[in-house]
Amino acid sequence: MNNKKNLLRLSVALIVFNLFLGGAFFVNQSFNQSRYDEQSVILDQANKEVLGINTNIPQFSINYIMSNTTFSSSRAFPNADSIQNYLNKVSSPLANYEVSGKKASSLIFEASRGVSSSQFGVTPNINPGVILAYLEKEQGLLSLRGYDTKVDPENRIKTAMGYGCPDTSKCNNEYFGFANQLKWGTYQLQYNYNNATNSNFSHVVNKTINTLDGYNVFLSNEATAANYRYTPHVYWGNYNLWKILTANGWGADSTNWSQEDIDRVNIKKIDTNEGFDTDRIKPEDMTNILNKNFSIGDSGGEIILLQRFLRQQQYFTYSEITGTFGNITKNALENYKKEKGVANTENNNSCKNLYAKNWTIGQVSDEVKALQECLRKDGTFDYPISTGYFGPVTRASLEKTRSKNDQLILAIEPPKPATPTCDDIKAKSWQYGERSDEVKSLQQCLRQVKLFSYPENTGYFGPLTQEALNKWKTTSVNNSSLIDQGCDQIKTEPFTYGEKSERVRTLQKCMKDAGVFNWPYITGYFGSVTQESYSKWKGKAVPQIDCEELKKAEWIFAEEGDRVKQLQSCMRQAGTFKFSSDTGYFGEVTKQALIKWRGYF
Repeated sequence: MNNKKNLLRLSVALIVFNLFLGGAFFVNQSFNQSRYDEQSVILDQANKEVLGINTNIPQFSINYIMSNTTFSSSRAFPNADSIQNYLNKVSSPLANYEVSGKKASSLIFEASRGVSSSQFGVTPNINPGVILAYLEKEQGLLSLRGYDTKVDPENRIKTAMGYGCPDTSKCNNEYFGFANQLKWGTYQLQYNYNNATNSNFSHVVNKTINTLDGYNVFLSNEATAANYRYTPHVYWGNYNLWKILTANGWGADSTNWSQEDIDRVNIKKIDTNEGFDTDRIKPEDMTNILNKNFSIGDSGGEIILLQRFLRQQQYFTYSEITGTFGNITKNALENYKKEKGVANTENNNSCKNLYAKNWTIGQVSDEVKALQECLRKDGTFDYPISTGYFGPVTRASLEKTRSKNDQLILAIEPPKPATPTCDDIKAKSWQYGERSDEVKSLQQCLRQVKLFSYPENTGYFGPLTQEALNKWKTTSVNNSSLIDQGCDQIKTEPFTYGEKSERVRTLQKCMKDAGVFNWPYITGYFGSVTQESYSKWKGKAVPQIDCEELKKAEWIFAEEGDRVKQLQSCMRQAGTFKFSSDTGYFGEVTKQALIKWRGYF
């Protein structure tokens, strides 16, 4: 959240702090692996061996800042007194700091547990150690010596957590003050965490983002997503946060480390966009992963390791390490195993057991997904993804496999009764916030009349579904008329910058069909890209966008259009884009120029 100047200044302070901690804490030479509660990117000891790292010093993963358990744990700091004891121990300037007679330690603990920071329906439940780490990484308030907290000459107390201090502008004095910073900072982190599984949110679990310092980061859990939304860069932001937590043993694991040792092992990896891809993975250490039965759509740390290994072997050529097992990864793995003659040690008996099992139409489970993968390998199931749903397609594939192997086709329960018709669904009363398969059926009916264009049928009755249903109920035209007239009608409608609605989704879909909207996603948000496309579609001049807005905007690699040209023109004026012409294509040259323009490396 803070600007680069402060971050670089803090780096020096952190090095000094490393030397202090080296004498204050005992370094345990045996690393007790933390028990993480996610199926996500976890660099445990086994993965370290795969990476070829011969050290027990923790390895930093840009895709996994901390576990969800660490994010909310109070193990290291169960009360305000424990925080005060630590501040006294390290002679922090906060040890004697008070606000209206209340100690900083009490303010930190109360804010972290939601006592003084609950607002707008969000109640923080955050590890006090995480808050302490933020106070250190943002303003050095643990390691500073002799700082006058009353005068606060450098505004370190006023902006203690860096809240309201974006990288691209000055700090907002609305959020000044130590207690105020704690209230808003903890609220923001918890808000980010709570929304990290909301598909409409900016930082969503299992998605890849591009940080301000130019790294492609796979958000592997809620805690990681929450911290990247708060601090949108890897070095020196989230790396320092992780280092402070890890060195002090403030997370799920209590082992202490020297920050100097952590830097020694990890700092060399900053120069690579993958963070740790300089480490070669040995084929002999990949046997278990290479022979694992991954399903399309699976994600997590093992798949990141698999993709990195296949990239090093020049079989996986996709531009990003996504952490998701898709068709590209599947084909790369199959080609590697075929050309290298890697034997598949999978237990075929497990597939036979699945073939012999009785299944019910409508059944949903991981076991069904395993069955589909077995059927896929047998050549009878060619659906693009393994859904985990036992429906007619899976049943037909299973019967083919059984017949092919001269096995008895076991009885399968009859299908469930047919779902209600769209007319029945249209007449039904719905409750806002409802989640059910019936809502999925409603969304499918709305999709058929082109009133619902969200990427998936979520089963959640929210504002988009409500808006679409209202249109469906109030329109006087029939379904075919709705389909025919949609794009012509919406082309004449006015839109407001910043509007987010279903009709913006419809607009974007119409413009994509017309070839003027090149953004890879239908977002439902009327921003600069949609505005530019809309002007083109209507035959108007493309609006000029302010350079500062372009500097802060979100960009997709390989994006094309006048907006990219305007960005390149702005960067040319700033002296960071020196290509011979403004191409309108967001490639590697433009990306590096943007990183430089934003003030990073």
